[in-house]
Amino acid sequence: MLRVDGPWFKDAQGRTLWSKRLESEVTSAPVLTSDGSCLLLTRDAEALFLSPNGQLLHKQILPLGEPRHRTLAIPTSNGGALVASGTNLLELSGCLLTLSHNH
Repeated sequence: MLRVDGPWFKDAQGRTLWSKRLESEVTSAPVLTSDGSCLLLTRDAEALFLSPNGQLLHKQILPLGEPRHRTLAIPTSNGGALVASGTNLLELSGCLLTLSHNH
């Protein structure tokens, strides 16, 4: 069993398995996706998908109007996530295609 706790993974006993130095601050809780990767959203409006061993799988700049807004992400069944920030709602698919809806 893995536990996500910030930009690092811990095992069931609470021991750190790996950590990751990021260029920008994480702005939301880490999200474990349905494909086993970990999604981190940063203050620079980046979506980082990390493998269970901490390797960067994908990095995508998100088209957020104001990336410093409080950001929330929830996993979807396709390995991606829904991301809400301010008035923006984005869907990150397993292929990292982004759909944006601004109000």
